[in-house]
Amino acid sequence: MDKFPISKSASVDYELTRSPHMNRVIEQAEKILEGVGNPDELHSKLIELDRAVNYLMQVFKQESKFQEKTDFFNKESDILKTKFEKLKHGIKRIFKYFKKPENRYIVEGVDKSIKAFEDLFASFDRLKEEESRRKVYSESPYLNDVIRISRCVKKGTLPAEVFKERLEMFLNIQLNLQANIENLHPTQDERPIFEENKEKVEENIKRAIEGLKLAKTYFITHMFESVEAGLEKARVAIDFLMKFEKKLKEAREAPKVKYCFRCSTENPRSVRFCINCNYNFPPLQMEEESTFDVRLEEGGIKQIGHVMTQNLMKLYEVVDKMKTRSISVEKYLETVNWFKGLMLKAREDEKKIQPPETKGDSEAQEAFEQFKENFDIGMKDVEDGVNRLLIFAETEDPNLLETGMESILRGGDRLYQVKMIGDQVKMAMEQAVKQAKK
Repeated sequence: MDKFPISKSASVDYELTRSPHMNRVIEQAEKILEGVGNPDELHSKLIELDRAVNYLMQVFKQESKFQEKTDFFNKESDILKTKFEKLKHGIKRIFKYFKKPENRYIVEGVDKSIKAFEDLFASFDRLKEEESRRKVYSESPYLNDVIRISRCVKKGTLPAEVFKERLEMFLNIQLNLQANIENLHPTQDERPIFEENKEKVEENIKRAIEGLKLAKTYFITHMFESVEAGLEKARVAIDFLMKFEKKLKEAREAPKVKYCFRCSTENPRSVRFCINCNYNFPPLQMEEESTFDVRLEEGGIKQIGHVMTQNLMKLYEVVDKMKTRSISVEKYLETVNWFKGLMLKAREDEKKIQPPETKGDSEAQEAFEQFKENFDIGMKDVEDGVNRLLIFAETEDPNLLETGMESILRGGDRLYQVKMIGDQVKMAMEQAVKQAKK
């Protein structure tokens, strides 16, 4: 067998499955079966697929906590567990090729994996369809989930602990927004709406927080009336904020035109010279990109309280485009994998950093240990976020874009602190060396 039985129907882009990771394995496997492939490339893509599947299993396990254990869910859950096992078995079958290079292992493993993925995504689709039939309580997906879970707790179909976890997560999001409201800088197009509504926005953020805190008192008083009253107060406030955000988006995405001061010709906002008389437009603020979410700071780019490098900003913009589907999945994955490569290089570079040579200097040693600890914590957050962004391409779950980017930004903040600590380590080590030479 020199070809996959299923490969005849494959496109030139190897779009056999809805999994980009699986498709890349298929591409490399096909080349090997044709006698022109590189086993190392297949091995690399297979490891990436295995990691993605492991993470997908973790995400499913985590999200399962927040789902009612209905007959339908239990049935689909059993199907998913079985298909995950078959998928892992298929991957192991392909790995056998590297111990005993016989093409049959590739053919059999890929065939099993493709079938498992088909069944996995079919189950995910059924779960999504079932979810679409649920009652909508709020325009905010996060709050909608909090309210849904609260109702399940009241019915006794979910434990209170999972409600507390979701509630605290959403409360922290609102607290972060309240703390950083002054960092929001609208553009010329957004400014009239922003200025007109700023006080109401601040007031509704405050009301949302008050409502969520009231709901949280349930875990002290065990009075479910406080949950219902608090979440209703939060819902009214959050729905206002969602409508406000929608107005800003409409202003941001409205057709952009400007008129030439010389000949009055209508021009696209993006041009620098009049399309009729070649008049050179002066740089105006109204021509800027939106800075409501992101603004430049002297020390880098700051996004709602997060310090961002140019590399992180590039990833943020691509993820933002993916939310509105204004970028292809291929382009999205290209950037996410590029960023992942930067993280892998950072891990390798970190291994080369040596501890202080003067072991007797406690200050230098302590600073070095703090550097290592903060670096590892920051990198784990970033790596977790990158994995979530990669899994999004498999599941198209929008929550993964939000939680993935938030984890990366949190890790980025930590790594920024690491840079500061690193400078202290360097200074302490240099001082210790000078003392040792005296």
